[in-house]
Amino acid sequence: MTDTTESQAADQSRRSIDREAQKRSHAEVRALLDELIEAFPACFKPHGAKNQPPLAIGVEAEVAVQIL
Repeated sequence: MTDTTESQAADQSRRSIDREAQKRSHAEVRALLDELIEAFPACFKPHGAKNQPPLAIGVEAEVAVQIL
């Protein structure tokens, strides 16, 4: 292989790994969101739901207490 070909192969491999990491990250976020929707249905609605209320100030502390 030439240096250019090796470089292109390495770049393609990195992009493939990045896409896989993105997919895993998205799945983890989706799983957390599903947990939040189940635990706090008044605060979190499925994506695209109508009339989703805004979160309250300081809600992260309340969520952390409930999850942990």
